[in-house]
Amino acid sequence: MSRGPALYTIAAGKPFVDALAAGVMAGALGIEAGDPLALSRLTILLPTRRACRALIEAFLRRGGGAPMPVPALAP
Repeated sequence: MSRGPALYTIAAGKPFVDALAAGVMAGALGIEAGDPLALSRLTILLPTRRACRALIEAFLRRGGGAPMPVPALAP
């Protein structure tokens, strides 16, 4: 059985892209922890291309600069 879309929020005082990257990588969206390609199966919709670039940078910061798959990002 597949789950429907979920809605999550980020507190107003938190840095958006860093909080989003942390939440996604922590498995807040139901990602299996042992699957290294789980992130690549996600699609994240953002308001602008600039936000997409900022989120990619946030994922790289969280990963320590190591190569890693990232979700598909679309403005």
